[in-house]
Amino acid sequence: MPVYSFYCEKCSKEFEIITVRAEWKDIRCRTCGSKVKKLMDAPGMIDIKGYNAGNGYSKGVEK
Repeated sequence: MPVYSFYCEKCSKEFEIITVRAEWKDIRCRTCGSKVKKLMDAPGMIDIKGYNAGNGYSKGVEK
C-alpha cells in the first residue's frame, strides 16, 4: 500500500499514513482527532539521468 501525507489545520501537525485511497475521508489527526487534508506528494519516480538516446528516453530523431 502507498504512503500518503496529511495535514491538520487545527493543530498544525503533518503526518504520513499507509492507506488505500478509499479510506482518505475517514482519516483523523493523531493528535487532536480533527479532520485532515491530504497533501500533494511528489510522485515516486525512477531516477533517470537525463533524456537522451543513450538511455532510451530520447524525444529526438533515432540514429
